[in-house]
Amino acid sequence: MWRKISKFVTSKYGRLVTLAAWIIIPISLFIIAPSLTDVSSNNQEDFLPVGSQSTEALQVAKQYFPAAGVPGIIIYHNETGISKEDNQNIERDFLWLKQESESNHLIGNLNSVFNNPDISNRLFSKDRSTLMILFSTISGETFEGKLGNQLTQIKDKLVDYRTDELEVHLTGPVGIYLDAITVFHSIDLRITLISVIMVLVILLVIYRAPFLAILPILSAGLAYLASSSIVAILAQTTGLIVNAQATTIMVVLIFGAGTDYMLFISSRYKEELRSGANRLDAIVETMDNVGPAIFSSAATTILAMLALSFASLRSFQILGPILALGMLLAIIGGITLIPGVLSLLGKIAFWPAKVEVKPSSSLQISNEKGFWFTLTTWVSKRPLFTALSSLILLICMSIGTFTMNQSFDLLDSLPDNTSSVRGYQMMSESFPSGYVSPVKAFIMMNNDPLKNLKAIEYVSSAFASVDGVTRVTSPSRPFGQKMEISISQYSDRLSNLSTITLNEIKNTGMSSLPKLVNTRQFTTEEIELLPSIVATINQTSKFGHVASIEVIFENNLGNPETLNKIGQLRDIGSTIEAKSIQKILIGGTSAVQYDTKNATDRDMKVVAPIALAVIFIILVILVKAIIAPLYLLGSVILSFFASFGISVLIFQNILGHDGVGSGVPIYMGLFLVALGVDYNIYIISRVKEESRKRPLKEATLFAVSRTGGVITSAGIILACTFTAMTTLPLRDLFQIGFVVAFGVILDTFFVRGIMVPSLVMLFGKWNWWPNMELRTKKHTGNKNT
Repeated sequence: MWRKISKFVTSKYGRLVTLAAWIIIPISLFIIAPSLTDVSSNNQEDFLPVGSQSTEALQVAKQYFPAAGVPGIIIYHNETGISKEDNQNIERDFLWLKQESESNHLIGNLNSVFNNPDISNRLFSKDRSTLMILFSTISGETFEGKLGNQLTQIKDKLVDYRTDELEVHLTGPVGIYLDAITVFHSIDLRITLISVIMVLVILLVIYRAPFLAILPILSAGLAYLASSSIVAILAQTTGLIVNAQATTIMVVLIFGAGTDYMLFISSRYKEELRSGANRLDAIVETMDNVGPAIFSSAATTILAMLALSFASLRSFQILGPILALGMLLAIIGGITLIPGVLSLLGKIAFWPAKVEVKPSSSLQISNEKGFWFTLTTWVSKRPLFTALSSLILLICMSIGTFTMNQSFDLLDSLPDNTSSVRGYQMMSESFPSGYVSPVKAFIMMNNDPLKNLKAIEYVSSAFASVDGVTRVTSPSRPFGQKMEISISQYSDRLSNLSTITLNEIKNTGMSSLPKLVNTRQFTTEEIELLPSIVATINQTSKFGHVASIEVIFENNLGNPETLNKIGQLRDIGSTIEAKSIQKILIGGTSAVQYDTKNATDRDMKVVAPIALAVIFIILVILVKAIIAPLYLLGSVILSFFASFGISVLIFQNILGHDGVGSGVPIYMGLFLVALGVDYNIYIISRVKEESRKRPLKEATLFAVSRTGGVITSAGIILACTFTAMTTLPLRDLFQIGFVVAFGVILDTFFVRGIMVPSLVMLFGKWNWWPNMELRTKKHTGNKNT
């Protein structure tokens, strides 16, 4: 098969078709496709498992509380205290926000000391140095389009371009999402340029041949252009929700792996040219020998990425096939475009170096030399010691894995200088940090919630009893604490309101207060209760029998220990029995993070075994054995835990990270195992090939010696492309890039260069079990000949 493919792409007609297709198709797709970044999403709730409670809560909020979407907080701070002039400036900001809300209908639920003085203790810090304005986006609006423009305008006017001395920041989920979008938009071009420059410089240093440096960049670039354009078109036409991280990871993966394919092809091509073959025969022989190995290595990565389709978290479900598509196009470029161009260039590809034909005697093992031959010779003299020492070392390096803290807070991933992070830090000094991500609960009732305040208060009291809860705001506690009058008395006051008054309050909210007071239909005592009454009514839906409850914790729910409090709230909600209550849903940003955590934990247990099984099957098919694939896969798994263990210690104890990002371990595992197996595939394929000509020990020495330089180069390039991610301002991408780069280097130099050769020599003929006899016969036959 490989001879047929290579003969076609190197023929006069086939080469023309191949080059034309690789130029015309990607460029055409790029022209008609939108930017992948523009059709990507940063909204965590877009990727939740179908049927999760936070997703159901989002639908309830959208249907019954359309004005209560994603919450936002504007923080004002003056170290010497909010002055009278500051207060006037802040009120001016509030009036502008109110005007924007009434004209654009994109934000709502404005709460400040200016329109709701009864909650001033919640919005003004005790030392009077910090003041908050609360708002929310309209449910159902995404952060792209009009809402994004509105929020950017708010941030520009109120935060970035102030003319007074106040320090102002936009935080809360709105601020976090807005900063995340800004960061992601700024890194796509950056990561592409860094990857291209790194690959180009390293290839020029290694080969000192401009054609060989440009060709893999051209091949990988066209593969990325085509794959990203296809994904963008699908997102635009079918509504496919693409994770904003897709672009970054796809760039690094395609350029890293695509360059590796080029290295193995060009290295073997040079060997064939040196043996005296002409440029066409040399490429055919090259692809016949390395084609199965590079295809198998690509297949492991593609199928490992497709294993993500079995995840429950939709960010994994969607990203897996996207990365698989990128890798598929990268390997197609590797087996078509690269051979076609190399066959056209011949020895010129290695210019200015000369490719001289060497006599066949130079292919003897006695003529081998260099670092990898010397190292493998040392390993061959003590394979058992080397294998055991390697095993013990990797296990010791893995210990750090058990100290990992998982982080589910997007704030931890953003740069420290972003407005949302600085605003959160400022707010947490003066208010409970849980304000940044309040929990939203919805009580689905059989009839009017205003007539069932006792049941609502029962739920509110139960929620308030959870350890760490600092405030519960509900229709029975409109300002976050128990009312001075009894619930029965308060319910009676509500029941005395006319239908006209109720509708006025529902339609205009706090703005109805002056008008209600001026009607003089209330007693002095009733007027004092009016703010509470308005707040109570606003916390019930005017479209159905649903009550809204807001739960604020003392601490931000960004780590698993505190995040599990969401589970406690849900347990309470599921056990409450009342005739008036149908169901209680717990939602909000923190609940989204909680459901993400549970889905991630489940996906690690499901996806990892599937990916490992698929990779093992590919290894068995390639090697046609059981034993060698077992220890090859095992060595890479152990290498992953070792890399991860060391990285966790560095992240948490040296770099000061609060923990490891929630999705980072599964990405790390898939990338490291799939990419690490690549180098084992290359080495075992060459050992298998050489063992047909010489004894196994000699075959291993020859294989490691001949592939050592190119595998080392490939590993360095792949590690460097992932290192490019460590230059990005997002913690999660930094962590993925660091661990994968570290793991690839460990695989390249230690696992493939020391551990695997020692295991090959240690197992001897058992490497090829159950095909041992066939292997021996082949070797004997060749030797006699």
